[in-house]
Amino acid sequence: MNATRWVLLASLGINLFMVGLWLGSRSDFQPLGPPPFQMPLPRPVTLGERLAHQLSPDALAKVEAPIARLDDVMRQGFEERQATFEKARTLVTAEPYDAAAVRALLDTLPNQRMAGESEQWDIIANILGELTPADRAAFADLVFLRPPSGGPGPHMQGPQGPLPTPSGR
Repeated sequence: MNATRWVLLASLGINLFMVGLWLGSRSDFQPLGPPPFQMPLPRPVTLGERLAHQLSPDALAKVEAPIARLDDVMRQGFEERQATFEKARTLVTAEPYDAAAVRALLDTLPNQRMAGESEQWDIIANILGELTPADRAAFADLVFLRPPSGGPGPHMQGPQGPLPTPSGR
Protein backbone atom coordinates (compact mmCIF):
# COMPACT_ATOMS: atom_id res chain seq x y z
CA MET A 1 0.00 0.00 0.00
CA ASN A 2 1.29 3.40 -0.84
CA ALA A 3 1.21 6.50 1.36
CA THR A 4 -1.87 7.97 -0.33
CA ARG A 5 -3.99 4.95 0.63
CA TRP A 6 -2.82 5.17 4.26
CA VAL A 7 -3.77 8.86 4.39
CA LEU A 8 -7.19 8.09 2.89
CA LEU A 9 -7.83 5.26 5.40
CA ALA A 10 -6.77 7.49 8.31
CA SER A 11 -9.02 10.27 7.03
CA LEU A 12 -11.95 7.86 6.70
CA GLY A 13 -11.37 6.61 10.28
CA ILE A 14 -11.26 10.14 11.67
CA ASN A 15 -14.40 11.11 9.76
CA LEU A 16 -16.28 8.04 11.04
CA PHE A 17 -15.15 8.86 14.57
CA MET A 18 -16.39 12.44 14.23
CA VAL A 19 -19.77 11.29 12.85
CA GLY A 20 -20.08 8.89 15.80
CA LEU A 21 -19.40 11.69 18.27
CA TRP A 22 -21.94 13.93 16.56
CA LEU A 23 -24.63 11.21 16.54
CA GLY A 24 -23.91 10.39 20.18
CA SER A 25 -24.31 14.02 21.22
CA ARG A 26 -27.66 14.22 19.40
CA SER A 27 -29.19 11.18 21.14
CA ASP A 28 -30.87 10.99 24.54
CA PHE A 29 -28.63 8.17 25.70
CA GLN A 30 -28.51 7.93 29.48
CA PRO A 31 -25.19 6.76 30.95
CA LEU A 32 -25.20 3.44 32.73
CA GLY A 33 -25.16 3.31 36.50
CA PRO A 34 -26.62 5.57 39.19
CA PRO A 35 -26.16 9.31 38.96
CA PRO A 36 -23.28 10.63 41.06
CA PHE A 37 -24.04 11.57 44.66
CA GLN A 38 -27.39 9.75 44.70
CA MET A 39 -28.48 8.71 48.17
CA PRO A 40 -28.90 4.94 48.43
CA LEU A 41 -32.47 3.77 48.74
CA PRO A 42 -33.47 2.26 52.09
CA ARG A 43 -33.23 -1.49 52.28
CA PRO A 44 -36.64 -3.09 51.67
CA VAL A 45 -35.91 -6.02 53.98
CA THR A 46 -36.40 -5.70 57.73
CA LEU A 47 -33.86 -6.91 60.24
CA GLY A 48 -36.37 -9.53 61.38
CA GLU A 49 -36.61 -10.96 57.87
CA ARG A 50 -32.82 -11.10 57.59
CA LEU A 51 -32.41 -12.70 61.02
CA ALA A 52 -35.03 -15.35 60.22
CA HIS A 53 -32.46 -16.87 57.87
CA GLN A 54 -29.52 -16.52 60.27
CA LEU A 55 -30.74 -17.50 63.74
CA SER A 56 -31.68 -20.95 64.96
CA PRO A 57 -35.44 -21.60 65.20
CA ASP A 58 -35.25 -21.72 69.02
CA ALA A 59 -33.44 -18.38 69.21
CA LEU A 60 -35.80 -16.80 66.73
CA ALA A 61 -38.80 -17.87 68.79
CA LYS A 62 -37.25 -16.30 71.92
CA VAL A 63 -36.48 -12.93 70.34
CA GLU A 64 -39.20 -12.57 67.72
CA ALA A 65 -41.14 -9.90 69.65
CA PRO A 66 -38.09 -7.74 70.50
CA ILE A 67 -36.88 -7.98 66.90
CA ALA A 68 -40.29 -6.82 65.66
CA ARG A 69 -40.10 -3.92 68.13
CA LEU A 70 -36.59 -3.09 66.90
CA ASP A 71 -37.84 -3.01 63.30
CA ASP A 72 -40.69 -0.70 64.36
CA VAL A 73 -38.33 1.66 66.20
CA MET A 74 -35.95 1.75 63.22
CA ARG A 75 -38.78 2.44 60.77
CA GLN A 76 -40.23 5.13 63.05
CA GLY A 77 -36.82 6.83 63.30
CA PHE A 78 -36.46 6.76 59.53
CA GLU A 79 -39.93 8.26 59.07
CA GLU A 80 -39.24 10.98 61.66
CA ARG A 81 -35.96 11.93 59.94
CA GLN A 82 -37.67 11.99 56.55
CA ALA A 83 -40.38 14.31 57.93
CA THR A 84 -37.71 16.57 59.44
CA PHE A 85 -35.79 16.60 56.14
CA GLU A 86 -38.97 17.60 54.31
CA LYS A 87 -39.43 20.49 56.76
CA ALA A 88 -35.79 21.43 56.24
CA ARG A 89 -36.21 21.44 52.45
CA THR A 90 -39.24 23.71 52.82
CA LEU A 91 -37.43 26.10 55.18
CA VAL A 92 -34.22 26.20 53.15
CA THR A 93 -36.03 27.03 49.90
CA ALA A 94 -38.51 29.51 51.42
CA GLU A 95 -38.31 33.20 50.60
CA PRO A 96 -37.55 35.10 52.67
CA TYR A 97 -34.96 32.73 54.11
CA ASP A 98 -35.24 32.37 57.89
CA ALA A 99 -31.78 31.34 59.12
CA ALA A 100 -32.92 31.08 62.75
CA ALA A 101 -35.72 28.66 61.87
CA VAL A 102 -33.36 26.52 59.79
CA ARG A 103 -30.78 26.48 62.59
CA ALA A 104 -33.43 25.53 65.17
CA LEU A 105 -34.65 22.65 63.01
CA LEU A 106 -31.14 21.41 62.26
CA ASP A 107 -30.29 21.55 65.96
CA THR A 108 -33.06 19.00 66.64
CA LEU A 109 -31.57 16.38 64.28
CA PRO A 110 -28.78 15.03 66.54
CA ASN A 111 -31.12 14.68 69.53
CA GLN A 112 -33.79 13.06 67.37
CA ARG A 113 -31.32 10.54 66.01
CA MET A 114 -29.72 9.79 69.39
CA ALA A 115 -33.11 9.19 71.04
CA GLY A 116 -34.04 6.61 68.42
CA GLU A 117 -30.65 4.95 68.44
CA SER A 118 -30.58 4.78 72.22
CA GLU A 119 -33.82 2.80 72.19
CA GLN A 120 -32.51 0.58 69.40
CA TRP A 121 -29.31 -0.28 71.29
CA ASP A 122 -31.31 -1.01 74.44
CA ILE A 123 -33.45 -3.51 72.51
CA ILE A 124 -30.33 -5.04 70.93
CA ALA A 125 -28.68 -5.47 74.34
CA ASN A 126 -31.77 -7.31 75.60
CA ILE A 127 -31.88 -9.52 72.50
CA LEU A 128 -28.22 -10.47 72.84
CA GLY A 129 -28.83 -11.68 76.38
CA GLU A 130 -31.28 -14.28 75.04
CA LEU A 131 -29.03 -15.79 72.37
CA THR A 132 -26.51 -18.62 72.30
CA PRO A 133 -22.91 -17.81 71.31
CA ALA A 134 -23.50 -19.06 67.73
CA ASP A 135 -26.69 -17.02 67.39
CA ARG A 136 -24.96 -13.95 68.87
CA ALA A 137 -22.25 -14.29 66.20
CA ALA A 138 -24.89 -14.51 63.43
CA PHE A 139 -26.72 -11.52 64.93
CA ALA A 140 -23.48 -9.54 65.14
CA ASP A 141 -22.69 -10.22 61.48
CA LEU A 142 -25.93 -8.51 60.48
CA VAL A 143 -26.19 -5.74 63.06
CA PHE A 144 -22.54 -4.78 63.41
CA LEU A 145 -21.85 -5.16 59.65
CA ARG A 146 -18.80 -7.34 59.30
CA PRO A 147 -16.31 -5.85 56.83
CA PRO A 148 -16.57 -7.25 53.28
CA SER A 149 -13.25 -9.09 53.59
CA GLY A 150 -14.70 -11.09 56.49
CA GLY A 151 -11.71 -10.42 58.69
CA PRO A 152 -11.51 -8.25 61.76
CA GLY A 153 -10.87 -4.57 61.50
CA PRO A 154 -11.96 -1.61 59.43
CA HIS A 155 -11.49 -2.91 55.89
CA MET A 156 -14.39 -0.91 54.46
CA GLN A 157 -13.64 1.60 51.75
CA GLY A 158 -14.17 5.27 52.34
CA PRO A 159 -14.61 7.81 49.54
CA GLN A 160 -10.82 8.15 49.16
CA GLY A 161 -9.81 4.52 49.78
CA PRO A 162 -9.52 2.37 52.90
CA LEU A 163 -10.49 3.92 56.19
CA PRO A 164 -7.53 4.57 58.50
CA THR A 165 -7.06 2.21 61.41
CA PRO A 166 -6.94 3.59 64.96
CA SER A 167 -3.19 2.85 65.19
CA GLY A 168 -2.54 4.57 61.86
CA ARG A 169 -1.43 1.35 60.10
